[in-house]
Amino acid sequence: MPPAVPVTDPTAAERIRRRYPRSWFARPAGVATLAVLAAVVLAWLLWAASSQASPPVSGRVDHYVISDDRVDVTVSIQRPDPSVAVSCLVVAQAQNFERVGEVRVELGPGTEEQVRREVPVQTFRRAAAASLDGCQVG
Repeated sequence: MPPAVPVTDPTAAERIRRRYPRSWFARPAGVATLAVLAAVVLAWLLWAASSQASPPVSGRVDHYVISDDRVDVTVSIQRPDPSVAVSCLVVAQAQNFERVGEVRVELGPGTEEQVRREVPVQTFRRAAAASLDGCQVG
């Protein structure tokens, strides 16, 4: 077995340098760029979470009773500012998730932050469930 070539040999050092060239990516600049990018993403995430944490209106289905051709739905709608008008869409669905009826609930400006309404939804086929498809201001 031939003797190992010492690393102090200038030809060996040159050969190793050519085999493993320096990275074009400067390590301190890369770390700084990644840190700035991470800070920007974190700031955006915090902004998005805080702006969506309290929507202008929210609603939920409290209870529903299914009949042959209708569903009686009890919904609760909450709005932090009761002086704004809101509307919510109540949907009745069949077993295969097809919409078989829907009613838009309109609430004008008022004094109560939370309103509970009973909404009859007429269906063209027997429903299996009722849900709230969303609420919006205006």
